[in-house]
Amino acid sequence: MGNYTGIGIYLTKDIERNVILIISPIKDSPAYKAGILPGDIITKIDGESYTGEQLTEASNKIKGEAGTIVKLEIVRNSQIKEIEVKREHIKINHVEAKLINNTTIGYIEFNSFDEGCAEEFKEKIEELKRKNITSLIIDIRNNGGGLVNEALDIADFIVDKDATLLITTDKNGKEEISKAKNDTIINVPIIVLTNKSTASASEILAGALRDNGKAKIVGEKTY
Repeated sequence: MGNYTGIGIYLTKDIERNVILIISPIKDSPAYKAGILPGDIITKIDGESYTGEQLTEASNKIKGEAGTIVKLEIVRNSQIKEIEVKREHIKINHVEAKLINNTTIGYIEFNSFDEGCAEEFKEKIEELKRKNITSLIIDIRNNGGGLVNEALDIADFIVDKDATLLITTDKNGKEEISKAKNDTIINVPIIVLTNKSTASASEILAGALRDNGKAKIVGEKTY
């Protein structure tokens, strides 16, 4: 779990359009309650214009003291909207787990891949195993990514030991291969849910599980 003060949104830079894109609001956050949606584009903060290249500055501008107001100009479906959001202390549950409707289907949702997510995932899996799950849904919809190592460590718990998780190539053509180091801790059918806001480390996790035959991907084309 993490904490910070702001309005509760995940942002990214849309390189093609050079705009600040909202990946998703955090569930039950001020942004969520204000009606901000995945895919909204932030064009102004407190009357000042921002481009995609100013993502860091924009993010810092949105943060502030709890109880204060930030005014956002957003573009949604070519329409301009102005939304005022009150900043609050935001609590982030990176990993949430449950059974689906009292069945033996386990469900795990990742909101981001911040430090400690892999260990939290391991704990949640052990809890679900004690409830005798027979299948698992991993939900990474509206997950804009985070730390690649955390996503790889999660994949490591699922794929077979020594399986390839990720291959990266630098500008000189040199390859670096990341392989699973641990034995699998879960061996049930797995579905991974994705949408157009599944990005970065989330896509790496989905690809590693699919390419190693450990999961089927269901949903929309990722970011």
